[in-house]
Amino acid sequence: MACRLQIFVFNISRWPLLQLTVTNHHITAATSEMEMYADLFQKISGTCFQKCASRKHKDGDLALGEMACTDRCVSKYMEAMEKVGAVLQQANEQQAQQQQNLQQMQQSWGGAR
Repeated sequence: MACRLQIFVFNISRWPLLQLTVTNHHITAATSEMEMYADLFQKISGTCFQKCASRKHKDGDLALGEMACTDRCVSKYMEAMEKVGAVLQQANEQQAQQQQNLQQMQQSWGGAR
């Protein structure tokens, strides 16, 4: 059963400026994205805390060296994730192109009979 939620944005003249229709697909995609970001945050915070935070917690705040280490760690982690994402996107595009080429070949062979 499909769930649809319609959101209207009105201006002063009471005509809808924008109508958004949110379907189960949109909700599922948003949920997946939020879960991905939560997982990313957990991995970054766990990795960088383990690497950078002192085991002797004398103070509630991070020391200057710990802050600098954490900043570098998060920056490197995000840079690596960006590079991996770019490589995966390129691979997906190549795979989609190969699939499209295969479909075209199958259609041309099917029409030649």
